[in-house]
Amino acid sequence: MSSSDPVKSAIDDWKFADRAAFEAEMKVADATLSHHQRRSGPPSADMVGDARRLRAVADRRLSTALELMRVGAAPADRRPTPP
Repeated sequence: MSSSDPVKSAIDDWKFADRAAFEAEMKVADATLSHHQRRSGPPSADMVGDARRLRAVADRRLSTALELMRVGAAPADRRPTPP
């Protein structure tokens, strides 16, 4: 997902990652509920690990988007200079 606006692109990237993380988390929640209702075994370690990794990616992308928004909103004389 790319855009000419880096902030919009970062937000779009976060939304995509957040949706993937949410879907993985819902699978874990469904598996946990099913387990508590004695219909199946607990969610697998792989399933839980995947959900955690996807959430970490989404969180990093959100941090990036927020930082770009903060820098973009800063007065020109307070913006960090690129390396």
